[in-house]
Parts: sequence; structure tokens; C-alpha cells
Amino acid sequence: MPDEAQNRLAALGQLMAADVDAAPYLAEVAASLDHKEVPVRQLAAAVLGKIGAPAVAAVRPLCRCLTAPEDDLRAIASFALARIGPASVPALRLMLQFSDPRTVAAAVGSLSQIGPEARESLADLETIAPRAPLTVQMACAAAVARISGDASRGLPLLLRALDHADASVRKQALERITELGPAAHPAIPRILPCAADPAPEVRAAAALTLGRIRAPASEVVSPMVRLLDDASPEVRMNAMIVLASYGDAASAALPALRKWTDAAANAAIERISGNR
Repeated sequence: MPDEAQNRLAALGQLMAADVDAAPYLAEVAASLDHKEVPVRQLAAAVLGKIGAPAVAAVRPLCRCLTAPEDDLRAIASFALARIGPASVPALRLMLQFSDPRTVAAAVGSLSQIGPEARESLADLETIAPRAPLTVQMACAAAVARISGDASRGLPLLLRALDHADASVRKQALERITELGPAAHPAIPRILPCAADPAPEVRAAAALTLGRIRAPASEVVSPMVRLLDDASPEVRMNAMIVLASYGDAASAALPALRKWTDAAANAAIERISGNR
């Protein structure tokens, strides 16, 4: 990487420090979104996300980043637009008209994170969803549920996707359900069987989903204990993370956790037992 790009990265990195106000450098940071080096564009987008609402002048170049071929750049730009907030909504609504499903999904993700303040986009989301690829339909379903505050407007499609033949679709459906938080509790009876899915990536996602929507401990602890014997290290790790998040409410899992000696198990035991 050329020295100029290295220097730009170093300067942007300094602006990411927690005790540095990056807002006075907004124009320079926004200009870096057009840099030829992808890492520079990614870090510039991250700085703009840190700046948040005052970075409204960067909405248009951030939206251009949603058309980039790089997944990471699209994801960082999507987050930055969400952090800018409602001022991003008009531009994001325009991005919903693009033909590339990756661009549309990134725009939908921003609107979903903005939440109720993106209410003016609801009609757009409901219009594009039926003709979009399934992955975009799922993103739209989660966004409509979050923006409207009515989980019933998104859950049916996401629950149907849990029966899809493609494991990657089932995994994505669980990840979208996770975005709904506690509002997804009506889906718990459908999520629980996913912890026994043939695909390990789906079982791992099901574990995290149950934890992140804060399903009642009475419904979660036993399935997570069973997953501690799963053949997949990722599944076991996620089960330990979820059990740890429930603290004392997961005390019934301690005997099973004590069969393991790795760092994740020890951390879960300490969190659950309160280091007593």
C-alpha cells in the first residue's frame, strides 16, 4: 500500500480514539470515502459512524459505498448511515430502488437500525419485498417489524424461512429474528427446534438467537445444556455464551459446564456462580 494511503489510515485511526472529537474533520473524512484503497474507505466510513448525526453531509457518499462490491465496506457504511439517523432516510429510500440485492439489503439494514424514525420507509419496504430475492425479503420483514414496532408484520415470513431447504437461509432467518429482540418471543416455540437442526451453523445461530431475544431462562437453559455436548465447537461456544448471559438463572447448567475446562466454560461458570 502506498505511503500516502498508510498515512491516511493512520490519521483516520487517530480519529477513532474514544477521546478524540472527529467532527471538525468531517470534510476530510468524507473525502476519504472516494479513496482508491478499500481499507481507507472502510475506516473513513467507520469514523463517520462514530461522528453520528453531525455527519449528515456525508450521507450521499456513504450511500455510494452501499453499491461497493466489498461486503465489509457496505456493512460499515450501512451502520454509519444508521448512526446518522433520520437524516439518512430519504437517501436510503432511493437506494431501495437499485437492482443489486446486496445494495438493497444494506439500505434495508440501515433503515431497520434507525427504527421507528424511519417510518416513512415502511410503504417502500412492503412494496419491494414481494419481488425481491428471499434474503432481501427477510431483511425487509425484520425492518418492517422493527420500524413499525409490530413483530407480527415480519415474523410470519421469517418463521416460514426456518423450514427452507437451504441451511444458509435458515441461519439468516434466525439472524433476522434476533434483530427483533424481545418482540420475537412469540417465535420461541419455532426457534427451539432449530437448536437440533442438522446443520451446525443453524444450531449455533439458534443458540445465539434465543439468548439475544432474552427468551425466558426456563425455556433456554435445558436446550443450551444439551448443546454443550454438540459435535461442533461453535455450537458449544455459543451455548456457553448464552448460559453465561443468564447469570444465576442458569445455575442448573453448572454441573454440565464443569465437565469442560476451556476458557469459555470457565468464564460461563464464573458468571453464573458469581465467583462464589
